[in-house]
Amino acid sequence: MIAPNKQNLIQLNNQKKITQNGYKLLKEKKAGLIKYFLELSREGKKLEFDVSKYLKYINSSGRLFSIYDIIELNKYLFGNPSTYIHVSKKRVSGVYIDIIHIEISTSIRTKLKEIVQNKLESFSDIFPMLVKLGQLKLNCSRLAEEILKTNRQISNLEKKIEDITSITKKIRAILSDKENLEKGILMKLFI
Repeated sequence: MIAPNKQNLIQLNNQKKITQNGYKLLKEKKAGLIKYFLELSREGKKLEFDVSKYLKYINSSGRLFSIYDIIELNKYLFGNPSTYIHVSKKRVSGVYIDIIHIEISTSIRTKLKEIVQNKLESFSDIFPMLVKLGQLKLNCSRLAEEILKTNRQISNLEKKIEDITSITKKIRAILSDKENLEKGILMKLFI
């Protein structure tokens, strides 16, 4: 127990103010993280829908390679597709988010059959979307972990504020009792 004196009461009041400021900042951080998480999840849902539509189109037209086509593909490949990948990081409320930019273009190969060239083009169209979708899911997972961590910090600060409030009430009550006792003693002395 903390000694019930005015100095400790002042220190507890200052500590309570600092804790309340931290609580307020964490609430704002949580709101910002949730807002960004929702933006990323909406973007991910849209991209997931686009990928599923594209895959349905590819499967219906038979443009993408199946497992059995890999041996045939090795027979026909002679060139290299050009690929550009750029990875950067962005910091959002203490969480590092990966930003991946991919560009793939297939080179026109005169020795390839048309069906193989079409399948390569299909793959180069869908691969960046799949990578971006994976990146969005990873970023959403990181943000969700940070939101949970922030929630735990907020609940710890709430408990600390409650503890400080109860201690200051007890100290005020004890100081008030001491003051009343001193007034009573002084009144008896002067009467």
